[in-house]
Amino acid sequence: MTFVVGIDPASYDTGLAAIRHDGSIRTTTLTVTGDLPDRLTALRVGARAWLAPISDEGTWACVVERPSTRHTNASLMASYGVLLEAARSTLKCPVIVLGPAELDRLIKAPPAPSRKERLVLHARLLGWTGTSQDEADALAAADAALVLSGAARREAA
Repeated sequence: MTFVVGIDPASYDTGLAAIRHDGSIRTTTLTVTGDLPDRLTALRVGARAWLAPISDEGTWACVVERPSTRHTNASLMASYGVLLEAARSTLKCPVIVLGPAELDRLIKAPPAPSRKERLVLHARLLGWTGTSQDEADALAAADAALVLSGAARREAA
């Protein structure tokens, strides 16, 4: 079984998603509390625990969404760094960083009034039935990984 993975970093509620080669999906939201050092530790441990079994089954690529420079704060950037490290140290595949605009161009989400609504609609088209915006965002990142890994596989052939 082979997966592509998407991660939507956040300071408190981080979305993680994986799309399997057969189209099935797995999602979770890592909710962390406490002061920043405690949250960062919980994110690292939680992300690695969720990613490890997926890595064991096989992964093609992972996309971690880079926080928008318009809404960046120190705790979000720290969370982003911890999650990027967790992905790179746990997964046996390329880990790619994309900004929101790059991600949106790759996945071609359906029209909607806002980016958040577009990503939820996109997740629904993938078969997701959840309610977490963070998971919908992570699914968009996973779908971008699918697009990129497909292009890489075609180039290698």
